[in-house]
Amino acid sequence: MDLSLKRSRMSLKPRREPYWQRLAAGAFLGFRRGPNSWIVRYRGKGTGETGLRRQHYFSLGEGFEYDEAKERAEAWLAQVSGTAVRTVRRGTVRAALETYLAHLRRVGRADAAKRAEGQFKTAIYKNALALQSLETATQEDFWSGATG
Repeated sequence: MDLSLKRSRMSLKPRREPYWQRLAAGAFLGFRRGPNSWIVRYRGKGTGETGLRRQHYFSLGEGFEYDEAKERAEAWLAQVSGTAVRTVRRGTVRAALETYLAHLRRVGRADAAKRAEGQFKTAIYKNALALQSLETATQEDFWSGATG
């Protein structure tokens, strides 16, 4: 189950226990269907009275989507764990497209790569969208950026 997909979240059965998705080792983002609220859980390095690693929970609230919940969770995790949760840093839109073209060539689809490269040169590479970071790019950027 992928909590990042709204359709997946809405198909979950309401229950008290959150549905969890792993963010990093010992760090989880939870979604509670019903109130549609978000929770973050962190397993600390120290041990509790039972000798097990202690779990820390923090309610993030409700009324926002996955990306914002994940951002809030990572900010809280950075505070309690002492280190930031590692996230993959992505390059620019152009770098992603060039990686895709290299993949097409690597799997023997040189003709498809050549056609796609021509389209990218015409529609994207000459546009500011090509220099935009994938971290900040939205769907709207692609719809308006490729034509504007």
